[in-house]
Amino acid sequence: MIESSEPGNLEPAVADWYRRSFQSRLRQRGESHSEPELESDLEASISAGKRPSESTRLRLEDLGRRSAEEQTEGRRFGRSRAAMLGRRFVRRLCGWSPHQCAPIGDVRGIRVLHAIGDLQIGGAQQLVIDLACSAPVESPHRIVAQSIALRYRPPVAHAELPMSRTAMHLEFERFQPEVVHVCHYHASVLTRAWYRLLCDVVAERAIPLVQSHCVIGDPLIRGDFQKLVFCSEWSRSRSFVPGVPDCVISPGSPLEIFRAPRRAPSETPVIGVVYRLDGDKIDSTASEVLRAILERLPRSRIVVVGDGPIRQAIEARMQDADLSERVRWLGNVPFSRLPELHRSFDVEIAPVRAETFGSGSVHAISSGTPIVGYGVGALPSILRHPAAIAIPGSPDDLAARVSGLLENDDLHAEVHAAQFAHAEANFDSGTMNRRYHELFSQVVDRGEGRDSA
Repeated sequence: MIESSEPGNLEPAVADWYRRSFQSRLRQRGESHSEPELESDLEASISAGKRPSESTRLRLEDLGRRSAEEQTEGRRFGRSRAAMLGRRFVRRLCGWSPHQCAPIGDVRGIRVLHAIGDLQIGGAQQLVIDLACSAPVESPHRIVAQSIALRYRPPVAHAELPMSRTAMHLEFERFQPEVVHVCHYHASVLTRAWYRLLCDVVAERAIPLVQSHCVIGDPLIRGDFQKLVFCSEWSRSRSFVPGVPDCVISPGSPLEIFRAPRRAPSETPVIGVVYRLDGDKIDSTASEVLRAILERLPRSRIVVVGDGPIRQAIEARMQDADLSERVRWLGNVPFSRLPELHRSFDVEIAPVRAETFGSGSVHAISSGTPIVGYGVGALPSILRHPAAIAIPGSPDDLAARVSGLLENDDLHAEVHAAQFAHAEANFDSGTMNRRYHELFSQVVDRGEGRDSA
């Protein structure tokens, strides 16, 4: 049993989340609205390097609820039936299918409805796909989302579900779930309102509720039979809720499709970056890391896999530094291409400002490629070796560690061996799926506990 405890220091990314959440929720209430006492309490905690008190966090949660209610009151959200049918046709014709796990045959079948704000490429989205695909054949799972990306073709039963109490009740009547699993993340006010309404409907129907929390910040607390699942001990220690049963289940990856032997570094090394460029984990300061590596290793090149709003800023800085010709941008790629890409790199980097886990790092390691990153969030629990963990916010230190691995084959092999052994023992998708299915069974029987899964 691992007891949750308050962290000794409040990391910048966590402090930023509290500040941004307060300001955005305040703006949504209107220009004239103010919460001076709440703002003072938040700043006092942040200045002291401590997580805000439970009462302060509850007031911030309530501010978010009221903001969502005011922004969505009297408005109907959701596409017409014709639009949803059209989108479904486009997805079937042009969408990318994610990796599909095989069903697990020796676990108890529980009818689980998975709910996520939007279904697209991403770790949280792959989590619900993995769980639904691995469900016993006789007890299929179903996924609902406020929005499903046109480029995404889920391989399991799914539906776009509008923010409508009536539509949600109808969905529950049709599927009759025994457990509702909410994969929660912080997004727009509309997405928060959708999550809140869905959780209210779950509570009205007295269905056990499991919430996976895989992002920076506090979870969404609604419902009477809730179980919180964190993706790492780091996340649990920063976001646990007193009195709410919780556990840790590490995200899993299909290691068998990535697995490959380590390769000795090339004389003209290729350094890989595989991340969504949305600004939540990697921001525009990553350009300084790319610059430091390219200047320190004049024969190296960098390949960036992933896309997002900060890509343009990073590209512009590479151009200003006259380094753009040595950086290749692949954008978003299908999951099926990831193994070959990871294997093509000599080293990968994780120049992140925040990270609650890091599935992309596990993919790299399993593919035979060691990874170097900042020592932030839960990332050190994956990077393992001191030579792979850079000083947070220091591009030069990260570049020096990359150089150290590329110029020393023995160290390259030693770091990868430590990372690979840990990943194989802890981060396989089969292990994750089984733990979740066992948890769903326990929740149905109301046998929750606080032991780490």
